[in-house]
Amino acid sequence: MAQVSESASLEDLRPLGAMLRDGAARLALVLLLSADQPSFDLMACLDAESPAADRDDVARLAREASAAVASFFYLELLQAGLPQNFAIDALQVLGDALPGGGLPVTQMTRYLGAVDVGVELANAAATLFESPADSEAMAAAMTATIEELRVRLRQAARVVTSSAGL
Repeated sequence: MAQVSESASLEDLRPLGAMLRDGAARLALVLLLSADQPSFDLMACLDAESPAADRDDVARLAREASAAVASFFYLELLQAGLPQNFAIDALQVLGDALPGGGLPVTQMTRYLGAVDVGVELANAAATLFESPADSEAMAAAMTATIEELRVRLRQAARVVTSSAGL
């Protein structure tokens, strides 16, 4: 956040994209580490030679985690007083840093409609890993990471709001 000045334009907010990307990676890693299925091969996530299906699952998980983080940030932007249209514009600019090079709008919509974004992400991960029974444990495993992330996103939202002159 130190790279963003108080009088930044939306384009100047791009360094915050790395923070969103990092947050998504942290959530995805927690979920990967909490997957407790004998059929799930954690090393396949790191092995470039693993079957495409394994890599596709990890890519889908990264996309889900990115959507959850973008949803958290959107909510923080609104709570910080940024008008909805500016919050959407800021996310569009920052979305370039996320896996796939853009904002995962479809998944974000699902998370924004959820009662608990963390539980929704855990449910999506458990479904992806074909282990619905692990959903509760996955949600619990993410609790501390989500709380830390929300603090960072809240601070970033204040910077964005300040740079917008609000």
